[in-house]
This record gives sequence, structure tokens and C-alpha cells, in this order.
Amino acid sequence: MRRRDLREFQARKFLMERGCASAFDLGTAAVAGEPKLHAKARAGIGLALGVHFVQLGIAQVTRFNQFEWVPST
Repeated sequence: MRRRDLREFQARKFLMERGCASAFDLGTAAVAGEPKLHAKARAGIGLALGVHFVQLGIAQVTRFNQFEWVPST
């Protein structure tokens, strides 16, 4: 499994379990188990994954700038 796919899987699982998460939380979950990354890098990864989830239709942005899981029907 490629690193990008693993990061996406970990972030998606985290978002499904929590229901709502910030970009920083998504980034931290995505890079779990990897060497320490700078906080700005984790936030960037989390923001990119969050926007990707919104484009896929599995998340939406709340008014508090957090990503919220949208359960499929």
C-alpha cells in the first residue's frame, strides 16, 4: 500500500470514528506511526485530505472550519 493511500485510510477511519475533526487532527491521524513531522506540515496534509473528502462527498465543512463526516445513505 502506498503512503498516500495509507494516510488517506487512517484519516478517513479517524474522521468516521470521531464524526468531526479539524485539519490538524486529520493530519496527525494520517501520519501516525511515521517520524515526527513539523506541525505546519501535519496541518497541510490534514487540510488537503479534508478538502479531498469534501470533494468525494463523504465530509462537509462546519461553520467552525472543521470537517464533519457525512454518512452515506
